[in-house]
Amino acid sequence: MADQFDHSCVTPLSSCPICNHTKVSKISDVKTIHPESSEKVEYLICRACKHRVHNPLPTQTHLSRLYSQGSRFVVGHTDGSSPDSADVLGRVTSNIFCGRKLHGLSVLEIGSGNGGFLRWIEQQGAKVVGVEPGPWGDGTPNTVHDISEVEPQTFDVIIILDVLEHLSNPIGVLHDLLRFASAKTVLAGAFPNSESLLSRLRRGKWRMVRPYGHLHYFSRRSIEQAFGRAGWTVIEKRPTLFRFASQKNELIAGYSALHERRIRDATGALHEAILGRDQWFVKATPSQ
Repeated sequence: MADQFDHSCVTPLSSCPICNHTKVSKISDVKTIHPESSEKVEYLICRACKHRVHNPLPTQTHLSRLYSQGSRFVVGHTDGSSPDSADVLGRVTSNIFCGRKLHGLSVLEIGSGNGGFLRWIEQQGAKVVGVEPGPWGDGTPNTVHDISEVEPQTFDVIIILDVLEHLSNPIGVLHDLLRFASAKTVLAGAFPNSESLLSRLRRGKWRMVRPYGHLHYFSRRSIEQAFGRAGWTVIEKRPTLFRFASQKNELIAGYSALHERRIRDATGALHEAILGRDQWFVKATPSQ
């Protein structure tokens, strides 16, 4: 028997949650990622800022509860315990810090999973704090379950890789992060690119469409809207492959999956290699 979703903990949308425009329309109905549930939600697009979002949205309190339980409504078949390879960790470090020396740098990572990335940069001299609501963060040093548990302080770098799409209210969380920022703090994030070719071709079957694990899908315009309304100025914005992979990486992954007869994984990797850049990578600083 599949978990039953609590429908009293959702908020129906009457306007875009990013720009507040009322001109929103349905792309399709899509199934949640719970493998044993027939629950469906709407996949909407805002005609003003081109942001895509699911309707209805779970409340943030309910989402936090689902993540703390490791519910399959938000993690599907997977969880946050799968370790990244040294190659992946190196690519992520290179893109976020761009050769900046890590020794003595203070870093806050929201959605730190099993803490693998934090341990990687800590070994290079960074001072780290992680926030991970899921059970896979239990027992990880310097990690708490909720942002309210982070001691008042400022960080040189705040990382939100694959976080904003999971939140009911991304603007509220972005604004809340300002209390950990100085004028020189850099916020680095990655999240789904609703303007990618795959997104436009696949629509509701796009592999990033994963309710309730994913709730938001950003356009160029909705990035500026969300960060600007939250008090951040975007200083860099570019489409990228997942975890900054190269086309060669994706082709190799697709071939490996095909060899192992994981057809769905192979198709996803090959599509990403040829048509991809399904994510945005964004850097921002506090607005003056």
